[in-house]
Amino acid sequence: ARQLANGGWKVRVLFTSDASKMTPSSERNYTRLKEIGVPCDFYEELNKKVQGAIDDCDVLVDAVFGNGLKDRPLYEKIARLFTAVNASGAVKYAVDMPSGLRGTVGKTVGCAIRADRTLVIQCMKTGGLLGDGPDYLGRATCVDVGISEATVNTDKYLLTADTLPPRPERKKNSHKYQMGSVA
Repeated sequence: ARQLANGGWKVRVLFTSDASKMTPSSERNYTRLKEIGVPCDFYEELNKKVQGAIDDCDVLVDAVFGNGLKDRPLYEKIARLFTAVNASGAVKYAVDMPSGLRGTVGKTVGCAIRADRTLVIQCMKTGGLLGDGPDYLGRATCVDVGISEATVNTDKYLLTADTLPPRPERKKNSHKYQMGSVA
């Protein structure tokens, strides 16, 4: 939000929890937002003020939950907010994973943001490819933030045209079972 504001965008931030629950990093960034005059509100309920702010947006950026969302229903007030955001005509961007979508399995926790675009941090998460994931991500773009693959603990790999070996040329009189198999 601060970078967008510094770039000349009209920005407003809606925090989904109160200031007492901020991490030290969140507190520093909140202070920096206030210093440059970005309006910040703390969401408690979907009232006329919040609905008006949603309706007034051309672009909504979702950064409520991260990739490690647990499998439990959302608080009702958060579900109401997500429903209002989804009903908005604004373009919706999600950071890494749309909030409400579980990054490991691609299932929603009852309600999730339906993004038009998702800026995926470093690499695609399994949940973006499975289950409800493709319907909620919109157009996904991976953003390299410098995380080394050596530090990522995973045994899952996304195969692309660049990582697959070349296919053997198929003779016209061959049968599909003569051409190998994929697991």
